[in-house]
Amino acid sequence: MKVVITGVSGFIGTHLIKRFKRENLEVVGVSRKDSLNVDYIVKSYQEITELKNIDLLIHMADSNLNNNIDFIETSYANKKLAAHFKNKIIFISSALVYGENSWELLNEKQVPNPLTQYAKNKYQYEKDIIKFNGTVLRLANVYGKGMSPNNVFYDIYAQIKNNNSKIKIKNIKHIRDFIAVDDVCDSILAVALRQKKGTYNICTGKGTSIEDLANIIINNFGLEDLQYSLVSQNFTHSKLVLDPMYTNKIYNWSSKINIVHGCKNLFI
Repeated sequence: MKVVITGVSGFIGTHLIKRFKRENLEVVGVSRKDSLNVDYIVKSYQEITELKNIDLLIHMADSNLNNNIDFIETSYANKKLAAHFKNKIIFISSALVYGENSWELLNEKQVPNPLTQYAKNKYQYEKDIIKFNGTVLRLANVYGKGMSPNNVFYDIYAQIKNNNSKIKIKNIKHIRDFIAVDDVCDSILAVALRQKKGTYNICTGKGTSIEDLANIIINNFGLEDLQYSLVSQNFTHSKLVLDPMYTNKIYNWSSKINIVHGCKNLFI
């Protein structure tokens, strides 16, 4: 089985290509910039259609989806990829296509409500993929080693390391579905080996508030007895948690790493 993975210079892509290689699959790493895992550098991802004997394309690379010029260019390339690979493409999308404030678990039958330009562009790409019988995976909030330092995990961690007595958090009441990158890679592998057309949630199905996340990280450092206070800059309630049942049923896959264990692995 020969698999092409785009975006292998990024956070998830770096983990994913290593996971696939452990299965002794033939993997071609593609990116628009050079890095350790890149086998094929492209200016536009539609160049992938020139590669021969590809059994599956896992497409997770995006340009800046908030930039209209990049979106127009990338959208054209994605349409070409969808039409070329048809049912041999897995597109990595985002939970954000559902919106950002539902108090119910969101399953794949939920009507999307993308609020940001990023989410709207992701949803447009999804429609191109489904039109040609491809597969779409909607990822919950992915975390793990190598992720961008500009996130709530590292923000809390940095404040703890600086011995701040007050941990400042932007949205303490927000509830999100956090999934470890190793679980994500296992799920994508499971889908790749038994690929079926359609849309699937990749998630834990469990919500963690940012307040609880902060306490988990604090406790990981054995600091639960110290006088830390959590200061929120915004008390707006928001919840975005996905339902994993359909993916579990079709692919017999479920997440294994809970948020407590995942945080321990992240900061060791």
